[in-house]
Amino acid sequence: MAAVARLYIASPDPNKWTYTGLWGAATFCKDQKRNNSYFIRLIDVENNTGVRWEQELYEDFDYVKDRPFFHTFETDDCLAGLEFVDEDEAETFYKKLVNRNTVKLKDDTHSKAALFGKTQKKTKVDKNQIGMPADFRHVGHIGYTPGKGFRVQNNDPEKSAIFDQLKELGITPEEIAQNEDFIQGFLQQHDSTASSSTPPPPP
Repeated sequence: MAAVARLYIASPDPNKWTYTGLWGAATFCKDQKRNNSYFIRLIDVENNTGVRWEQELYEDFDYVKDRPFFHTFETDDCLAGLEFVDEDEAETFYKKLVNRNTVKLKDDTHSKAALFGKTQKKTKVDKNQIGMPADFRHVGHIGYTPGKGFRVQNNDPEKSAIFDQLKELGITPEEIAQNEDFIQGFLQQHDSTASSSTPPPPP
């Protein structure tokens, strides 16, 4: 399961969200090489560097859908939030994560150093004191034909490389096709943020 999202944290000020500058394909996976542990991972699709951030799901991990597009959870260091491009993809991501004991996931063995990838649970932060981030806008289309693959406007090699990377991470062409609106929204968001010299506004 993958969904495009940006990562926010309630740090250094625990009373407001701070954009980390990290965004990419948020995945929920089980890593066979790491004791079959479940992880939320943020995969870099801009520079194809793999896992940019991860959070292992510790015992009694609490994943909260604060808004249809914004989900929160605790890390070792602070409260974190994922802001999704597409609300339908966010809902699918949420359902698969909270029903993780009944959902069959592909093993993900791609691992890299994490920003907050520890497993101990820390003191709760009162998320009611933190405001919500602004919503994303979503437009666009990517075509997919079984046997032929993806059709990307202008045959952008960078976007084609992104699809190849998603496939290498174990995401099937069918899953990519089902999430094409979400992926296109992410790619469009990437194009607009890459052309801007200022960071996205904080929530």
